[in-house]
Amino acid sequence: MQEFVRGSFPLIAVAILLLGLKQNLNADEVPPPLDCTAEDGADAESVRSAQTAWAKYLGEDGIEKSFPLDRDGKVRIEMILIPPGRYYRGEGKNTVIVTLTRPLWVGKYEVTQQQYAAVAGRNPSHFDQKDTAAYPVDAVSHRQAIAFCEQANMLTDGEFRLPTEAEWEYACRAGSSTAFSFGNSAAEIGRYGNVADQALWKENPNYHWAYKQTDDGVGEALALVGSYQPNAWGLRDMHGNLAEIVADHHDAKLPGGKNPLFRKEKDGRGVIRGGSWCSLPLYCESSFRNLCPSKNKSNYVGFRIALKKVK
Repeated sequence: MQEFVRGSFPLIAVAILLLGLKQNLNADEVPPPLDCTAEDGADAESVRSAQTAWAKYLGEDGIEKSFPLDRDGKVRIEMILIPPGRYYRGEGKNTVIVTLTRPLWVGKYEVTQQQYAAVAGRNPSHFDQKDTAAYPVDAVSHRQAIAFCEQANMLTDGEFRLPTEAEWEYACRAGSSTAFSFGNSAAEIGRYGNVADQALWKENPNYHWAYKQTDDGVGEALALVGSYQPNAWGLRDMHGNLAEIVADHHDAKLPGGKNPLFRKEKDGRGVIRGGSWCSLPLYCESSFRNLCPSKNKSNYVGFRIALKKVK
């Protein structure tokens, strides 16, 4: 009998350890989604708390992380964790409630010229810079942006893709219910985004076709990535710099509900969001959307990517 009891101690210890682990696992409850449907949306503190809670749940060290884009891991992309949530999409009578049920990573910055060239093999930008790591890639079509994600996935075995239009607006708003992620005042946009010079716009509404470059090839219009203040998530350049391509094709009616994505291609029309360096503040609002032919390549259009890599 004594031998049996003595031999049972290791088994009892293992059982207690396993029980403790099971209890810890059960205590790891799924955080609630971020609800931004209150009249004033969700404040910055709630946004950050949701990010932190989901990062902890997913076993991440923080809300920011870099991922490789090439086989050797020499070219990486910085991304921000965006938790699932519920918000009002659109503006006025066209407003619909959208629920995003999955967390995802979203590019902290627009894809740079260096990153694009590392994956696609060339830099197509009109604003061709010497420091390709510091400037976003422009003159990329909807189809080329999709091809970039597909090629990056082949090189890294990743799950990169374009954000859906609903995900993009949720990421841009960062809990806000105002015209911009920082509030309603267009006068404040100069601190948050690279937008058009009002005087130049009045003089020539199509001045983006006549942009100038200095002798060393540096564009006077396009800004370095991350030059302006981030929104509450920590994302940069969601307003201005380059209008960003999203996964959806264009349709006049905004789809609501859970994880909406308008897949049907109509006459090759994609969607761009966020406005650009040649856009007035009105066209850089969180809800503003514009169509862009899927084959179109413009010096005011770029993109950022998302990554589904969650628990």
